[in-house]
Amino acid sequence: MPQTLRDWLEIIGKEELPEATVDEHGRVGCMTKDERLCRLIWQRSLGYTETIAMPNGQESHTVHPPEAKAQAFIFERREGRQPLAPTDANHRPDTLERMRKTSQTGTNDLAQQSLDDDDNDQQIDPPDSVSD
Repeated sequence: MPQTLRDWLEIIGKEELPEATVDEHGRVGCMTKDERLCRLIWQRSLGYTETIAMPNGQESHTVHPPEAKAQAFIFERREGRQPLAPTDANHRPDTLERMRKTSQTGTNDLAQQSLDDDDNDQQIDPPDSVSD
């Protein structure tokens, strides 16, 4: 009985897909889940055109350009390198985090400017001499 995730992935990856598939050479046959996954990664790394049949009988074509992440994944694996998981030390903030930070900084700057402007407006010059 498999005990680790890796063991399960090995077993499931060797299973054949239930439906017959046609490869890029027009050959029909069953392929394993591992093979299908590898073909998808290669397809994304090279770019592809997706054709969808529309209800009116026409076809819609969507061009998917090559993906750098898929290319890097293939290159690293072929070189024998393991992909690195991000750690806290080299964690890059995602777009939402950067937007929050920028917004917060901008808001803080505006608030500080407002306070500085209020301080400048309320300054009262002391009289030169006091008369009784």
